[in-house]
Amino acid sequence: MQKESIEQKARDMIYALKSTEEYINYLNYKSLLANKPELWDKISTFRKKAFEIQVNQNYGQFEAYERLAHLKSDYEEELQNPIVNAFLDADYQLCRSMQRVYQIIAEELDYDIQFLD
Repeated sequence: MQKESIEQKARDMIYALKSTEEYINYLNYKSLLANKPELWDKISTFRKKAFEIQVNQNYGQFEAYERLAHLKSDYEEELQNPIVNAFLDADYQLCRSMQRVYQIIAEELDYDIQFLD
């Protein structure tokens, strides 16, 4: 199979993902938050910090949990906003969908990702 054909299949998959409920919800809630730039900036910072904690688990699982709990406490007011909660849930659901796609590809290619565990 030629490189162009593989890239076209990837574009087809992207098109399919863009029509999912997860992606549509993500875009809808992102759009609602984009109309509130200050809130969007705060939530973007929250997401970045949460991501860094989850990815950088050099300090162990318990400390990561503690740091996430502290982060949520710092952003308690923003996290009580129903639109923020809906956006974060939609973001999580979309990320899970993309993770499943990546996992299927890695498994089918017999690509070793156990080093990530």
